Amino acid sequence: MGTHRARLIGAALALVAASVSAGELEQANERGISWGVDAVLDGIRAPRADTLDWLFEGALTLEADLGELVGLDDVYVLAHPTLAWGFEENYGWKARAYLAWLSWDGSERWNVLAGLYDVGWHFHSLPSVSTFSRLPGQTTGGFSPGGLGLLDPFPLSAPAVRIEWKPRANWAVHFASVWLEPGHSLATHTLAAGSERLLLIGEVNWSREGDEENRCHHRRAGLGGWLLPGARLEDSSRTPGGLYAFADARLWSETAASEQGLAAFVSLSAAAHRDGPWEKRAVAGLESTGLLPRRAADRTALAFIAEETAATTSETGRHRWSAAAELLYRVPLGELAYAQASIQWRRPLDADGEDEEWKLGLTFGLSL
Repeated sequence: MGTHRARLIGAALALVAASVSAGELEQANERGISWGVDAVLDGIRAPRADTLDWLFEGALTLEADLGELVGLDDVYVLAHPTLAWGFEENYGWKARAYLAWLSWDGSERWNVLAGLYDVGWHFHSLPSVSTFSRLPGQTTGGFSPGGLGLLDPFPLSAPAVRIEWKPRANWAVHFASVWLEPGHSLATHTLAAGSERLLLIGEVNWSREGDEENRCHHRRAGLGGWLLPGARLEDSSRTPGGLYAFADARLWSETAASEQGLAAFVSLSAAAHRDGPWEKRAVAGLESTGLLPRRAADRTALAFIAEETAATTSETGRHRWSAAAELLYRVPLGELAYAQASIQWRRPLDADGEDEEWKLGLTFGLSL
């Protein structure tokens, strides 16, 4: 019954979007209003646990140009409410204002936004990792090759401020501050009661994109760090913080103006979550468009993660290393929809085969 309801909600979102005529859309765009609908349905099978989990997410994106609407030039409003159902919500419905912000983009060198936004999306988003992403930024089975070691805060907190400065055409400096909610958990780590809750993030990056007709020919690299000054986590006296580096680039293309080609991404990070050695994480992957003959628009992606976590083994008391890999294959279903199959593998490196975990996923997505 729950799965049936999820399908009905997804179909309803599509019908609402389809019912808007082209003329109405054109009139809205002329007034500075744009919108979009995204819906994703995931089925995740864990063979060893003999379970089949479902998850549905729908999202509406609304953006308004206040210059067109009320004369505030270069000021924009964005809202991104989402509706979720499935095993992550104990098979109940959960609605939230996932993103909501006010931004100013009146300079070639400066951009500022404030409100409720996802720091993981803004600081971790890489072109070649987009295949792994699922609204609102999680992934099939919980795999996240796009993460750079930040203690991803979820649900999101506000107020948040992000400033971008471009001293040169290909260079950018990003700074953000987020005031976390009381008792907020960052990944698996919980802030101690009464702790300071100001999260600071800084990043310097270099990027070169393709021209307007061919954005897939990208080169991107960056260095960043985050800190919770004055804060502490439960069972730790250390100030939480971390560093990361990343690179993402198109390696080869079929032709100069072709979407077909091969890209690669890599990231390294270290974080001071608790007392003792820093936790470390390494990510590497490949993303190919048109890998198979006569399938020019299909996308294939493979990613690996190796990470050392604060969890310790009972025998040695040392930090524990684990590894994960995921293979995805995405097939477009027309211009608006897609189907994606995934295979995920996880295993602690110091454990026997009994701790090995496999997950199979099948995803259907729609964007309007």
